[in-house]
Amino acid sequence: MNQPQPYFANPTNLKEFNDELARLYFPTIDRQKYDQIVASNPPERLARALNLAQNDQGARAFLARLIGVDSLNVPSTPAQPPRGAMPSNEPPPMPAPPQGYAQEPPSPQQGSYQQPPLQQGNYRQPPESARQQPASNGPSAARSASAPSSGQGQGQGGGNVLQDENLSHHVYGGKAALCFETDTTRGGKDGKNAIFTIALDGAASTAPRQYDWANKVRIQLTRDELPVVTAVLLGLLPSCEYRNHGVAKDKGFSIEDQGDKLFIKIFAKDSPVKAVPVTAEDAFYVAQLFVRQLRKNAPWLSGMDVVSLVKAVVVGRKQRQPQSQPRNANPHGGRQQPQGGYQQGGGYR
Repeated sequence: MNQPQPYFANPTNLKEFNDELARLYFPTIDRQKYDQIVASNPPERLARALNLAQNDQGARAFLARLIGVDSLNVPSTPAQPPRGAMPSNEPPPMPAPPQGYAQEPPSPQQGSYQQPPLQQGNYRQPPESARQQPASNGPSAARSASAPSSGQGQGQGGGNVLQDENLSHHVYGGKAALCFETDTTRGGKDGKNAIFTIALDGAASTAPRQYDWANKVRIQLTRDELPVVTAVLLGLLPSCEYRNHGVAKDKGFSIEDQGDKLFIKIFAKDSPVKAVPVTAEDAFYVAQLFVRQLRKNAPWLSGMDVVSLVKAVVVGRKQRQPQSQPRNANPHGGRQQPQGGYQQGGGYR
């Protein structure tokens, strides 16, 4: 079912935006801050956040971040009387206005704070269909309900809003360098099946501290590869290897845990192998990118939830897979394969 449309007009000027902030008990902002917010956020995103902020903590956190305040210090509803207080026939007092809010002078009859009326035509009582959110199933419905806009989310235990910007981390070796970059798969013709993932680039060294990024080998991790590689980065699986990436299915990569470091190789047809040792410090920052992308695919989860799921579901089942030969057996000679390693073909590119 289609999501209900916002039941008020998009804010078109500073006064309308401040009126909506005041309705939600947020402090007002000045002209410079308003121009910055409008320049970096589409009107539909702002309207949706203002629409949901009354009852949605993710939307409130999004607005608090925009205007630069702590959402925990902004009440979403008026304060309730203490338990056990005697009932009173007098109406409860209005809550104190947030700092920076323009307060009207008290009424001579009542002497209490009066909230200024909203601009006429800017807000109206929502229709019954808009107050009741339609029931919907599936990850797309849960993803849209957890954040003001696509690509953002707030895990229940995460406490932060994930942004859409691309992040990357480089690891440099003597003969090659690697780049881990946040990416998104194509998701078919309509893009509805796209997922957030990681693109892994490998470039050969041409001189000390110089690398041939123009002729790099790029591999985009698939949906199934993402949690397995995360497990290796976190030290939960000893190794993994994936082949058949690319249009010609002639690219692949492997990651092996060697104790004090990881050893990552990228290989492609008619191209030398790019092999780079990755220190524990670099693996720490690379693992952050992987956990971040897994969270963006399931924004209702916290980072701890993601790690727990990887450990319980992915690692637990991989380690219980039947072995085709005795552990540590290597009929071809040479270096032995670590116990519990995972090897499989597949890949987008």
